[in-house]
Amino acid sequence: MQSCHSEPFIQEIVVALAALTKASTTILSRGVSQPNPHYEYALLHYGKALRGMRRTLTGDEGYLRKALIGCLLVFCFEGFQGNHTVAISHAQGGYTLLSNWIQKRIDTHVQQRGVWPISSPAPDAVEDDLVHAFHRLDLQIMSVVDIQPNEVHQVGKLHGQHNIDSMPRKFASLTEAQKYWELILRRSAHFIYSAKTISNGMHRTPSSLDNDPAETLSINLGSVIHRSYPSDPVPQLLRTEQSKYLRELRLWRTAVAPLLLSPDEHTAVGAMGLQGFSSATQLVMHALLATEECSFDRYLPEYREIVSLARRLFKTKRTGVFSVDVGVLPGLYMVLKYCRDKTVRSEALKILRENPRKEGVWDSILLAGIGEWIMEIEEQGRVGDSIPEHSRVRLMSIDLDAKTKSAQVVCSRQSEGSDGIELLRTTIML
Repeated sequence: MQSCHSEPFIQEIVVALAALTKASTTILSRGVSQPNPHYEYALLHYGKALRGMRRTLTGDEGYLRKALIGCLLVFCFEGFQGNHTVAISHAQGGYTLLSNWIQKRIDTHVQQRGVWPISSPAPDAVEDDLVHAFHRLDLQIMSVVDIQPNEVHQVGKLHGQHNIDSMPRKFASLTEAQKYWELILRRSAHFIYSAKTISNGMHRTPSSLDNDPAETLSINLGSVIHRSYPSDPVPQLLRTEQSKYLRELRLWRTAVAPLLLSPDEHTAVGAMGLQGFSSATQLVMHALLATEECSFDRYLPEYREIVSLARRLFKTKRTGVFSVDVGVLPGLYMVLKYCRDKTVRSEALKILRENPRKEGVWDSILLAGIGEWIMEIEEQGRVGDSIPEHSRVRLMSIDLDAKTKSAQVVCSRQSEGSDGIELLRTTIML
């Protein structure tokens, strides 16, 4: 908020976001069917902000910090409206600026040891909070459009090993837990992407943001957690690495557990959110090398934990309709994908329907629509209390197309009585 007083274009974007929030009811209901003064006011000030950014960002001493704040706020505004390609383009541009700046300030010896700092190398120029915000944005970028070659993932999964080795057994504060969680999540995401290349036996071609992001880029929502069937047998190296990163997750969950019982509501609620996210991440890690959908039935306690935490969070915390950071939505999405217990799955769907919101590029209404579609397909094959393997689907991709304002969803299912794979498709309008 201090930047609003010193930089007019930042103030304009903040005003635009406030007006957009006022108009959120009609926006979240998919479009403005009638003139909305709050929405028009938001667009007016957003246009002023963009023009101000072009005039202001001229490379002076404070250029980087102002550019980062601008990119972050543009991500919020465009993401709120569902213009994910434009939002991601600005987030990726800001992260590239930040990464180049950090690389110039990291001690060479530290780089050689493979230690990645989890704080700003120069807080007087760019504060820790801004650095952490872009680290989290980078994870969102990775979850929808992977613009990095496999070599980056091979290095990225090792970043911060020194920090992980010295991670406390019990976190002293929510801030400490958040910092370590961001590092663990980054390492895990890089491992998952690098493992997908090996397990699928193919060379990945990174996506590109070079084209006009407003029209031509199709992004894959949650691509880091969609899987094709891995090669069989799965290389032992991947099994070993998977165990390593799962162990890190378990250690972190043990260290954060006492914060769940904190008398401070802010700390307890924050810890609940992180715990739910970590449960979802564990499921993704297990899913990475799974060859059968029935193997996910063993994680019913985790599904119940995610649903319970989500329900508690929505009851105890005013979450709003938009958050730049990812929270409970990916976890509920995991339940819709992997849980075949009808009661738990239906509860996850109900929570998404009752609490329309967006978390970065994640949209609860879209996820609910996808989950409902999957349930309809699988419930047709239910036999008693279970769904046979051949009746279960594996979600392969959710391609968001900014030009058509639609989501193309693709699932696969093993054909009964054969080794073939059947593809199922649907289109969801946004």
